[in-house]
Amino acid sequence: GGKEKALKKESERLRELIKDTQRMYFEKGKLETRIYENMVKSYALRLSEVEERLAFMDAEKAIKKVGGDLK
Repeated sequence: GGKEKALKKESERLRELIKDTQRMYFEKGKLETRIYENMVKSYALRLSEVEERLAFMDAEKAIKKVGGDLK
């Protein structure tokens, strides 16, 4: 349970970072295009890794419920 909770928290934090970066670029014009693109790409990549891990954990739970084994 603790690892899943930590991943969900990281997912929320990454989504906030992406939103903040977008605000800084689009609304405030505080970032150069290349920096903006690199930041969002980096955050999005990590977010996809976290979401993939969460999906895998959900699949493991579902399989355990029906008495299967994920090997």
